[in-house]
Amino acid sequence: MSSLKRKNYFQNIQKKIRIQINSIIKNKFFFIIVSFLVIVFVLIIVNFTNAKTTTVSIPNTFVLEDDLIPPLEPQSVSSYMLNRTIPKKWSKQECEDLFSSPEDDLLQQIQFSNDKMIKNILRNAP
Repeated sequence: MSSLKRKNYFQNIQKKIRIQINSIIKNKFFFIIVSFLVIVFVLIIVNFTNAKTTTVSIPNTFVLEDDLIPPLEPQSVSSYMLNRTIPKKWSKQECEDLFSSPEDDLLQQIQFSNDKMIKNILRNAP
């Protein structure tokens, strides 16, 4: 009995849907007018929104009010070398000036962060 009730229930729903579709089809004129008005409304909105976005171009003009003052030359920083002859063997003083040896704490921090990144990569690998 319950399957028969279910079947009747679904048949009633189908009938109601068909009735609604038929009433919409009978009211084609109403549907066409509403669709036309919606399309016209959308076109008007699009047309007016594009009209508001006009750009104004301002000419770029440069007016020199004061005399041009060139920078003083040569201007170089004492710690910056433009060029130098590189000897085949560096002196101990050059090595100390140009390079610094890393501290143990810094090396341990770098090693820890590298290990952490490697673990995250391996954990997420398939």
